[in-house]
Amino acid sequence: MSGVMTWIFLGGMGVLALVLFLYASFGLMFVFGAPWVPTSKKVARAMLKLAKVKKGDRVLDLGCGNGVISILAAKEFGAKSTGLDIHPGLIWWARWRAWIGGVKTRTQFKRANLLKITLPKADIVTVYLLEGLMGSVRPILVRDLDPKTCIVSHGFEFDGVQARQELSKQGKTVYLYKVKDLKK
Repeated sequence: MSGVMTWIFLGGMGVLALVLFLYASFGLMFVFGAPWVPTSKKVARAMLKLAKVKKGDRVLDLGCGNGVISILAAKEFGAKSTGLDIHPGLIWWARWRAWIGGVKTRTQFKRANLLKITLPKADIVTVYLLEGLMGSVRPILVRDLDPKTCIVSHGFEFDGVQARQELSKQGKTVYLYKVKDLKK
């Protein structure tokens, strides 16, 4: 096989591998409980500003996906950030993005089922989960976190709980709560 043909073959195999990975990942997300829908940097930044994240804060991103919120919290706000997601491919991708972004030492990403773990301590929790998962994760937030911990939710509210603040950014609504609000 000539050099050009080898590169064409390898490129084609790479594209095929990527397509299969994305197909498998998308399908697996429904098996794991929710599809991954990325949060834009503008919405992520608005979430972190609404929570008043500052240097040294511990930010916990539940359902972190590709890590955009965790990486932004570390890079622009000086926070230490942990992202949790059930999907191993997204965790790998988030770690790679943190390394490329120069915040590998201030971020960590762990594969975890949010419904089966004890949450680590945090000053701010960010979530972008479907409505059904919001109800399921609510008692875990109350059980594991300090009542003063801020929670910022992208797009979905906690049923029956009045948000302390709401903010619209790029047609998306962001809600601010404290853990103690969820006990009602």
